[in-house]
Amino acid sequence: MLRGAYLVGSMIILLSLANCASNKKPDFVGLMAQLTPVRWRQPGVWDFHIVDQQKESIGTIRLHLSGESVAAECDDHDWMRAVIIYDDIDYDFGFDLQPAYRVHGNWLTVDLTATVCGADHLFNGELDDDSASGFFNYSHRLGGNNIGTFTAVLVTE
Repeated sequence: MLRGAYLVGSMIILLSLANCASNKKPDFVGLMAQLTPVRWRQPGVWDFHIVDQQKESIGTIRLHLSGESVAAECDDHDWMRAVIIYDDIDYDFGFDLQPAYRVHGNWLTVDLTATVCGADHLFNGELDDDSASGFFNYSHRLGGNNIGTFTAVLVTE
C-alpha cells in the first residue's frame, strides 16, 4: 500500500512539473482513472458485508454499481447511480436508502443516503482488483462517528 502511495505521489509530482513547464493544468482526473483497478471502471454487482466496532455482523447490502452518472442532490462531484438489489442490514439509518458512489483512483466512496443533504452514511475504502475494504461512517454537519467496517466482493453468479 505504501508503494502505491509513493508511486501516485511521484506521478503527480512529475505530471505537475511537466505541466508547469508548458503552462498547462495537470490532468489529475485522467491520472486517477488510470490508477483505478479495471474491474471497478465498469458496472458490476457487489456484496458489501458490514461489521460493527465489536466485529459483530450488521448485515449485507448487494449493490449494482451502474456506471451511470447521477445528479447528486447535495454535492456535484461525479456521483454514479447505485441500485440496491438486496439488503438485510440491521441498522436504523433514519432515512430511506438511495445510494450513489464514486471512484477516484483506488479509493471508493458509497453514500447510502445520498439524497439526504448533510447526513451521510458512507463506505470509504481502498480498492483492489476484485474487492474493497474500509470504514462505515456516519457524518453530519456537526460531526459524525464510526459505525464499523466493510468488505466488498464481486458477485460472480
